[in-house]
Amino acid sequence: MRHRKITAAAATWYNTGMTDLTFSQKIRHELDALEPDQVPASESRAITIAQPYLRQDRAGESIELSSNIPMPVLQKIARIFYLACGSMSEPSSAYHLSFSLHDRPAVDLLEQILRQFSIDPRHIARGSHWVVYLKDGQMIADFLLHTGAHHALLDFELLRVEKEMRNSVNRVVNCDSANTQRIANTAARQLAGIRMIEQTVGLHALPRELYEAAICRQENPELSLKELGELMDPPLGKSGMNHRLKKIEQFAGEMLTRRLGQVPRQTVIPGAVTAKQKSGRPD
Repeated sequence: MRHRKITAAAATWYNTGMTDLTFSQKIRHELDALEPDQVPASESRAITIAQPYLRQDRAGESIELSSNIPMPVLQKIARIFYLACGSMSEPSSAYHLSFSLHDRPAVDLLEQILRQFSIDPRHIARGSHWVVYLKDGQMIADFLLHTGAHHALLDFELLRVEKEMRNSVNRVVNCDSANTQRIANTAARQLAGIRMIEQTVGLHALPRELYEAAICRQENPELSLKELGELMDPPLGKSGMNHRLKKIEQFAGEMLTRRLGQVPRQTVIPGAVTAKQKSGRPD
């Protein structure tokens, strides 16, 4: 596959003289440099160049592109379409390359050419014209590659990499923030239950394993369940630590319910020694 190359002077001009242009204008200038015949770009010109490779149906409503059309011709027609009616949004904000066409045969031709580049375009009717568009970053990169807008392609790929890295960092930060918030919410709920038990019957009323778990949580409010379990003696896994703290929360919840007068009977802490057992009387 042969591509017309931009001269060194043109490349220097591109890098130094186009800083104030939009990305769409940069593409237009680069593609215009690859079409030196000075013939105005238009939909009709694109169809004229493709004419030897077109088959039209009997009704004359649609056209079909021959499979033996040379790649340089496809690339030339794609460039003409962009110069005639193409535009692109700033890739820093969105990926959107579009063509505004007035004739349906031109829509058919452009879409068939793009598919030859392994690009899957979409189109929509807007009033008296049609819009063929690409919203996928890789498809836009393929279009720039096949049409010869190599400087614009390099700029586009740089922006894509920066944008993807930024999005990845934001996802990690958001995930860390969500995890931190979740840990804080869980710790606050557990500490509230422990404080209620401490202020009513005292933490020593808890079984030994629950007492140790409660003290560990009080002393380390910022740690996750996994980190808390590693501080226990012997160490506990995340599920084991979660089980003990859940028991503490459950008991605190039952105490709160009893204080509100909804459960008249005495709540017994699982594994705790009752007053009757201490006095030697049967329950």
